[in-house]
Amino acid sequence: MMLGQKAMQNILKDSSVIFPPQIDREGDWKLSTQQYDAIVTRIEEHGMSLAAVFQSLRIQNVTMNAQKSAVHDARAMYNMPQRASHGFISRNELLQNVSSKLEAADGRNRLALYGLGGIGKSYVALEYAFRMHKRSPDAWIFWLNGTTESTFLRDYTGIAGHAKLFNPDESYVACIDNLKEWLESKQSRKWLMIVDNVDDDALLEGNKPLIDMIPGNLDGSVIVTTRNKQVAVNIAPARNIIQVPALDGIEGLSLLDDFLRVNETPGSDSVLAKELLSLLEYQPLAIRCAGSFMCTHSLSISSYLNLYKESEQEKLRLLNSQTSSCRPSILAPTVLTFMISFDQIKNKDPLAADLLSFMGCISNRDIRRCLLPFDNTTNCTTKFGMATAIGLLKAYSLITADPEDTRFHMHSLVHLGVRQWLRQNGRFDYWTRAALLSLSEAFPSNPDIDLGNMPLCDDYMPHVEAIFTYEEASKEDASIKCSLAHKMSRYCRIRGRLERAEKFAKVAADLCSENTPEFHVKLEAYANVLRDNGKYSKALQIERRVLEDRLRMFGDNHKDILSSRNNIALSIQCSGDYQQAEEMHRFVLNQRRLTLGYDHQDTMSSLNNMAYVLQQQKKYSEAEQFAEEAVKAKRRVYGRNHSSTLQSMSSLAIVLQERGEVDRALAIHEKVLQGRERTHGKNHPHVLRTITNMIGAFVQQGHLERSESMARDVLGTLSQIRGANHPEFLAMQHNLAWILFKLGKHEESEALARETLRSRKNIFGNSHPSTSSTQELLDELSRIDEQPMAPKSSM
Repeated sequence: MMLGQKAMQNILKDSSVIFPPQIDREGDWKLSTQQYDAIVTRIEEHGMSLAAVFQSLRIQNVTMNAQKSAVHDARAMYNMPQRASHGFISRNELLQNVSSKLEAADGRNRLALYGLGGIGKSYVALEYAFRMHKRSPDAWIFWLNGTTESTFLRDYTGIAGHAKLFNPDESYVACIDNLKEWLESKQSRKWLMIVDNVDDDALLEGNKPLIDMIPGNLDGSVIVTTRNKQVAVNIAPARNIIQVPALDGIEGLSLLDDFLRVNETPGSDSVLAKELLSLLEYQPLAIRCAGSFMCTHSLSISSYLNLYKESEQEKLRLLNSQTSSCRPSILAPTVLTFMISFDQIKNKDPLAADLLSFMGCISNRDIRRCLLPFDNTTNCTTKFGMATAIGLLKAYSLITADPEDTRFHMHSLVHLGVRQWLRQNGRFDYWTRAALLSLSEAFPSNPDIDLGNMPLCDDYMPHVEAIFTYEEASKEDASIKCSLAHKMSRYCRIRGRLERAEKFAKVAADLCSENTPEFHVKLEAYANVLRDNGKYSKALQIERRVLEDRLRMFGDNHKDILSSRNNIALSIQCSGDYQQAEEMHRFVLNQRRLTLGYDHQDTMSSLNNMAYVLQQQKKYSEAEQFAEEAVKAKRRVYGRNHSSTLQSMSSLAIVLQERGEVDRALAIHEKVLQGRERTHGKNHPHVLRTITNMIGAFVQQGHLERSESMARDVLGTLSQIRGANHPEFLAMQHNLAWILFKLGKHEESEALARETLRSRKNIFGNSHPSTSSTQELLDELSRIDEQPMAPKSSM
């Protein structure tokens, strides 16, 4: 008889067990349930003696296979969280990946699941454990909390008491050593240990690191969940490290539908559901809390979306809500779970916390590295610190980066959580100001397509917009914010985003100190955007105020006075008083030639204005002279492909078109279109204006079907980027009505013309030339006995 069996016989000598028991083909003892219970009682009474046996012997194959497996009792699963009653999602592909790696017969039985807080790491581990228990009911499954060293040791040593292995009075160190020895032996049978939330790599350091306590055994497997990839690398081999991703579309819909179906919540519309999932970026914890909230409060998806979009504070209230379906043991409120990571990072690497704080105060997408604090230093120590700080943020899955670490992206819910974390710690104002200063310095002072800085402005625009969503600027920051808003308005105007341009122009004017030259520049820029948006009366009111102030400050011949007169002339021209506008443009042109010279940009701009106002009055010969002079001057000063040169070429083509030189006009329009598409893209207002002018030329050539198709396309695009009441949209709608009339489609033509007339009367009044032009078309339609004229270019 083996020594281990003798020791067991001595321990059990007072029991009713017949010794030795029956032995199966594998050499293991076969015990009945009653025999097993008797043995357990004796083990409890003689735990210290049994511990001595385990310490002195390497007992092999002492498994006790009862007719009713020991694992079927409550002790089979230790410290396991409960499955949620609903909110189940089958992540089969991920679970199969876990299973294939752990069950590979190569001894690599440690696996790490890492990812963002709330992404579902613990859920995957828990689901794998329950599936394993179903497949292998003989296996032990242990769940340990790895948040801190104390929680890990508490749960780790608790295995001994739970499995009734050792005397609870033995020393703490001995208990740990003996437990590890037991887990590494075959006496422990097959087991799975899950160590949840091992986020602090400090637990892997020191004299007795946590990693040394995790046993190795071909019959045992270990799953560690962590937010920190650096921890995963220290625990598991590279091939057994799995990043837990967000849910895919099908999984996200399935999870949300599980909640809605349980309580029969109304409004489970799939389109709205997809919109909500997109806002939550398919993050499981956020989806569970949203679904639980809707279930509990019988709220439709539409109503939840309205609440979610209302404000940032409303988002936080919804995401931090704790309902009965969000189990506190597993599902911490969504944003709060991120704050655990933030605090860990702050303690581990203050620079990483600073970078996280800065990123939280700008847009969460496409963050350029050059925007970050401390990145422009040449100090090697700081460069190393930046690299390690960024690496830590990536390790916690709080940010992702391009391969070169030059651009970063932050999960939208993490982004929201960072700002809440900063507010709670009283650091939000500090970091929003830091972001404001950084963007003010980085944003180009003179956005201009021809200077080549528009792509940089494109990158910075979302971050500037984020800054302007926060509270009112302090007095010391008002001038910085004013300057940045002015630059943003100029950029948006060039890009054709006129609503945003108007918003930023007004912000700049409101933040600027009144009755100063700088204030008048901001007001003038605001009026220019108002005119672009068809708000001529309001623009003219502001421009006249600026002129009065400047006359008091400078006198009559200052260049700023001429700028004000030029802007007033443009607004008068847009309002339909072409004769008065012509007189003012002539005066400004002559004064600019005298004071600024013939090749000054303002003088060349006045040449353009003269050509346009003369063309509107059908003074084509003189208009052509001014247009050609402007083109020659700009080619000489700027070159052939400059945006300002293209503008003058367009004016010349329009005049030639009106004079009947259609082929020559079309050739110029083609060159302008190519240049504008190259610099602006397909749907920019300047591109659409050029296409509009080309449509008029095609009508003159008799290409009516082609013109109709092009006009419908342009009208659809203008509807999206300008709106149905913008002058450019109404001009194209009028032109399409003319084309339809000439094609004999009188009913549709009349409907469009009447719609255009109503809008033009409301916006311009009855006497404006554009209103009169549409009225003439309706008169033609009422007669039907005259040939319609070709539509005129309205741009």
